[in-house]
Amino acid sequence: EALRLPAARAVPAQGAAGYPDLMKEFIRSNPGLESRFKKSITFDNYSVADLVEIFQGMCKSYKLKLAPAAEEVVRQTCAEMKATKGNRFANGRDVRKYFEQCVERQAMRISKQDGKVDLNVLELADIGGSPLALVS
Repeated sequence: EALRLPAARAVPAQGAAGYPDLMKEFIRSNPGLESRFKKSITFDNYSVADLVEIFQGMCKSYKLKLAPAAEEVVRQTCAEMKATKGNRFANGRDVRKYFEQCVERQAMRISKQDGKVDLNVLELADIGGSPLALVS
């Protein structure tokens, strides 16, 4: 007689993401979760250079260019956001919010200008501002 093994249970992949300390608290809040989330993967935070690259990638996907004077302000803003928000910094999400607010400012600037305007450039006026106010 052949050895019969129990049928393998179909186990769907499960995932949850969040800040490490809050995720540990979440998993410990229910004994059933601890048995379902057996592995944990921690990803390193992005460097300032990575954050700037994310911002530039968003510009590219929107077919926007940064004015030369704006590039350094974007780098400074990413560095300030990362340093100021500490463990609560949302990495790419906060950079995306910052980018979206820059695009909103660009639209406001363009709407107030007469004459020919380059719609494909984020100017210094679009980029500036307190990063804390931008992503809060």
